[in-house]
Amino acid sequence: MVKLKLKSQSGVVEVTPSIIVAGLDYGFSDPLAIEVGAKIGSLWVNFYEVYATRLGIGEVLKECIRVQQMFNLERFWADSEDPKMTEYLQSHGLIVVPNQIKSLDYGIHTLYGMMKQTVDHPVLGRGPRWRVDKVACPNLVREMGLYAHAVVRGELRTGKPVDRNNHGIDAVRYYVTGEGEIPPDLYTPEQEQRHHGLYVKADGIWRDDPVGYQMARARASRIEPGMWWDEKMGSILDNDEIVGVDDEVF
Repeated sequence: MVKLKLKSQSGVVEVTPSIIVAGLDYGFSDPLAIEVGAKIGSLWVNFYEVYATRLGIGEVLKECIRVQQMFNLERFWADSEDPKMTEYLQSHGLIVVPNQIKSLDYGIHTLYGMMKQTVDHPVLGRGPRWRVDKVACPNLVREMGLYAHAVVRGELRTGKPVDRNNHGIDAVRYYVTGEGEIPPDLYTPEQEQRHHGLYVKADGIWRDDPVGYQMARARASRIEPGMWWDEKMGSILDNDEIVGVDDEVF
C-alpha cells in the first residue's frame, strides 16, 4: 500500500491508508474529474485530483492509468451513464466499477454527513470524517463554493442543486457511496448528538435536514442560500488550507 504524507496537528506525517480509491466523472464537453480518496481509520482524505477539459477517449485512458500507477488504486468508481467508456477502460486492465447509487440526494447527504461528523485520529488529529486538501484539489474546492444554490422559480426557493459546478463533487460521491458510506439520517442519532438545528423529527425518527435548514434561513434573510450543508452564513470554505478544520490541519 502506498504511504501518504499528510498534514496533522504536529506537522506533516506519514500514514498508511487501508484503501485508496478514486471517483471518476467522465468529461468530454464537460471536465474530466478524477478525485482520489484515502481511507485512514474511520476518516477519508481527498488528497489528489485530475480536472481536465475536452479530453479524447485515449487521453482519458492515459490519465486513469497514470493515477492508478501513482497510488496503486484499489478501484475507480465511475459515472454509470457511460457504460461504453467504462467497458473501454476495463478492457485496458483498469478496475472501473459503475456507480450504483443514482440518487443525487443520497450521495450529497452522505458526503454532508461525513463532513458533519467529527473524529479524533491518533496521527491526523481532530476533524471531520471527510477532509479535502484545498491546495492539491483546488477545482473540487471551487465547485464546493459554487454548488447547490437553490433554484429560484418565481418566488419559490426549491433547494434543488443546480446541475453544474459538480464534476469533482460527483466523483467524490461516487467513491464515498461506492465504499459503503450512508446518509446520516439512517443512523437516527440520539437527541444529545444533534446540534446546530439541522436535525428534524419526522414520523418519530430524527433526520438530518440541511436543505430545510438552508431554505428556512433563506426565507428569513431573503437572500440566496449558499451551500446547503453550511453551518454558518457564507461558505464552509475559509482561508485555511483544509476544509472544515482550523489551523490548517487535516
